[in-house]
Amino acid sequence: MAYLEYDKSTGLVVVIHETEVEPAEGRGVVELEIYKPGDEFEWSIYINENERGEYSSHSAVRNNPYATRLLRENEELKAENALLAFELAQTQVRLDQAEQEQATLLLTLVQEGVI
Repeated sequence: MAYLEYDKSTGLVVVIHETEVEPAEGRGVVELEIYKPGDEFEWSIYINENERGEYSSHSAVRNNPYATRLLRENEELKAENALLAFELAQTQVRLDQAEQEQATLLLTLVQEGVI
């Protein structure tokens, strides 16, 4: 079973999950058996809704293999960027802590008359 998360304004599936998820704002989720995670790179999948905003049908067009590779690489790079941003934030916190410790040490040295 796969859960296809799609943009409600365009109907384009943006990610396929193995487990049920709560959709982000402006997105919907539909459960379909014929797709699996990763198919959103190989296929452009569109979800059609009826006038009540409920799933009515879907369609899919196979992507060019070059586009498929680029979409996969793009997702991998987004994940890598997120990890690098997290590591940068951690490094900045450590730097701020080290600067605080240096300032405290300097103040102690001044108060004790060492410098």
